[in-house]
Amino acid sequence: MKDYFNPNATYPEKYFLPWFWMHRCLFLTIARAVEKHDEWFKLRRYASGEISASPLMKCVAAVRVLTYGCWADAIIDYVRIGEDSIL
Repeated sequence: MKDYFNPNATYPEKYFLPWFWMHRCLFLTIARAVEKHDEWFKLRRYASGEISASPLMKCVAAVRVLTYGCWADAIIDYVRIGEDSIL
Protein backbone atom coordinates (compact mmCIF):
# COMPACT_ATOMS: atom_id res chain seq x y z
CA MET A 1 0.00 0.00 0.00
CA LYS A 2 2.68 2.48 1.00
CA ASP A 3 4.68 1.77 -2.17
CA TYR A 4 2.03 2.94 -4.64
CA PHE A 5 -1.27 3.99 -3.06
CA ASN A 6 -0.61 6.22 -0.05
CA PRO A 7 -0.65 10.01 -0.56
CA ASN A 8 3.12 10.08 0.01
CA ALA A 9 3.82 6.85 -1.89
CA THR A 10 7.32 5.42 -1.95
CA TYR A 11 7.25 5.26 -5.75
CA PRO A 12 5.81 8.06 -7.90
CA GLU A 13 3.28 7.57 -10.69
CA LYS A 14 5.98 6.99 -13.33
CA TYR A 15 6.87 3.68 -11.65
CA PHE A 16 3.27 2.49 -11.47
CA LEU A 17 2.76 2.15 -15.22
CA PRO A 18 5.61 -0.30 -15.94
CA TRP A 19 4.80 -2.36 -12.84
CA PHE A 20 1.04 -2.71 -13.43
CA TRP A 21 0.83 -1.96 -17.18
CA MET A 22 -1.81 0.74 -16.59
CA HIS A 23 -2.09 4.15 -15.00
CA ARG A 24 -2.90 4.38 -11.29
CA CYS A 25 -6.24 6.15 -11.91
CA LEU A 26 -7.37 3.32 -14.22
CA PHE A 27 -6.29 0.72 -11.68
CA LEU A 28 -8.23 2.48 -8.91
CA THR A 29 -11.32 2.71 -11.13
CA ILE A 30 -11.14 -1.03 -11.84
CA ALA A 31 -10.55 -1.84 -8.16
CA ARG A 32 -13.59 0.20 -7.08
CA ALA A 33 -15.78 -1.48 -9.73
CA VAL A 34 -14.62 -4.96 -8.74
CA GLU A 35 -15.23 -4.20 -5.05
CA LYS A 36 -18.80 -3.11 -5.82
CA HIS A 37 -19.45 -6.17 -7.99
CA ASP A 38 -17.94 -8.98 -5.92
CA GLU A 39 -18.47 -9.54 -2.19
CA TRP A 40 -15.10 -11.30 -1.81
CA PHE A 41 -13.23 -8.09 -2.63
CA LYS A 42 -14.93 -6.11 0.15
CA LEU A 43 -13.17 -5.46 3.43
CA ARG A 44 -14.62 -7.69 6.13
CA ARG A 45 -13.85 -9.27 9.47
CA TYR A 46 -13.29 -13.02 9.81
CA ALA A 47 -14.99 -15.08 12.54
CA SER A 48 -11.70 -14.90 14.46
CA GLY A 49 -11.99 -11.10 14.53
CA GLU A 50 -9.10 -10.60 12.13
CA ILE A 51 -9.63 -8.12 9.29
CA SER A 52 -9.31 -9.47 5.74
CA ALA A 53 -6.83 -8.11 3.23
CA SER A 54 -7.80 -4.74 1.80
CA PRO A 55 -9.80 -4.73 -1.43
CA LEU A 56 -6.96 -2.83 -3.06
CA MET A 57 -4.38 -5.47 -2.20
CA LYS A 58 -6.69 -8.23 -3.42
CA CYS A 59 -6.93 -6.36 -6.74
CA VAL A 60 -3.15 -5.93 -6.84
CA ALA A 61 -2.75 -9.69 -6.43
CA ALA A 62 -5.33 -10.44 -9.12
CA VAL A 63 -3.79 -8.00 -11.59
CA ARG A 64 -0.26 -9.33 -10.99
CA VAL A 65 -1.36 -12.93 -11.55
CA LEU A 66 -3.36 -12.05 -14.66
CA THR A 67 -0.80 -9.65 -16.12
CA TYR A 68 2.31 -11.74 -15.68
CA GLY A 69 0.74 -15.21 -15.61
CA CYS A 70 2.70 -16.00 -12.47
CA TRP A 71 1.83 -18.48 -9.77
CA ALA A 72 0.14 -17.18 -6.65
CA ASP A 73 3.06 -18.21 -4.47
CA ALA A 74 5.36 -16.01 -6.58
CA ILE A 75 3.70 -12.86 -5.25
CA ILE A 76 2.86 -13.85 -1.67
CA ASP A 77 5.81 -11.91 -0.26
CA TYR A 78 4.94 -8.81 -2.26
CA VAL A 79 1.22 -8.53 -1.50
CA ARG A 80 1.35 -10.31 1.87
CA ILE A 81 -1.85 -12.23 1.24
CA GLY A 82 -2.12 -15.98 1.63
CA GLU A 83 -1.95 -18.22 -1.42
CA ASP A 84 -5.53 -19.44 -0.92
CA SER A 85 -6.79 -15.85 -0.98
CA ILE A 86 -4.83 -15.05 -4.12
CA LEU A 87 -6.21 -18.10 -5.89
